[in-house]
Amino acid sequence: MVQSLSKVLKVIRDPRLAVALVNAQVRMQGRAQVPLSVRLYGKVHITGKGEVVFGQGVSLTGTVVPIEFVSRRGARITIGDHTFINYGTSISAHQLVSVGRDCLLGHYTFILDNNEHDSEQHNLVPPSAPVVIEDNVWIGSLVSILPGVRIGHNAAIGAGSVVTRDIPSYALAVGNPARVIRYLNMDKS
Repeated sequence: MVQSLSKVLKVIRDPRLAVALVNAQVRMQGRAQVPLSVRLYGKVHITGKGEVVFGQGVSLTGTVVPIEFVSRRGARITIGDHTFINYGTSISAHQLVSVGRDCLLGHYTFILDNNEHDSEQHNLVPPSAPVVIEDNVWIGSLVSILPGVRIGHNAAIGAGSVVTRDIPSYALAVGNPARVIRYLNMDKS
């Protein structure tokens, strides 16, 4: 009861927070599963006939450029509790894209579980491969994460990287293609 009251008082004291909470409900309700604690500053576009599911306390900042979620029929996009997604980010799922809890996604991040068309037969959609980003992952600006990638918990991806293969937990990966250059916590390597 006391915790609920403190959350209500926090919203009352901060009109910008109140607007962000209402904005998320108005702009996304009916197109995604949106708990009351999700905040949206700016705009978001949600398309497709699949599922988009947000966890508690997710914060979306689509102020400069809208954030885009595309979930094809039968596909699922999940965003974990307290994850932050910055403007210009695009997440597209033909099958599954899962982003864990407490992640930070920089602006213009692209996450795709499908390459959208075959390189030789342009009219064929290639097979999808799920993308899984575990908890506490930091992703820099302008990062592309391609189909079939798993990024381990507490990893970091440097700005401008293209992630084409799995990145282990506690790793710092950079480049095109992204390669592990060191581990962030040597006790965990």
